[in-house]
Amino acid sequence: MNAKNFQRQTALSLIVSKEVLPRNPDVIPEIVKGGADVNDYYDGDSTLLMIAARDCGYYDQGEIAAELIKAGADVNTVRQDGKNALMLAYE
Repeated sequence: MNAKNFQRQTALSLIVSKEVLPRNPDVIPEIVKGGADVNDYYDGDSTLLMIAARDCGYYDQGEIAAELIKAGADVNTVRQDGKNALMLAYE
């Protein structure tokens, strides 16, 4: 579940990214159950939750962020600029 493609994306990061449509937040629990790292980093120093929170106004990203939190994503992780997922969602 944590294998990466040539663009360094995992199955879970493909669901979070806006590059792949349609996204189905309902599969997140199954992917995590299969061993996916819910606290994986995707974009530099941003976690998957931070990416979903940042983009929560698009498509179903709010649902994706909620599923990541339910699956155990660390909501307290902070980027180098001091921002966490909640701050990114607010912006």
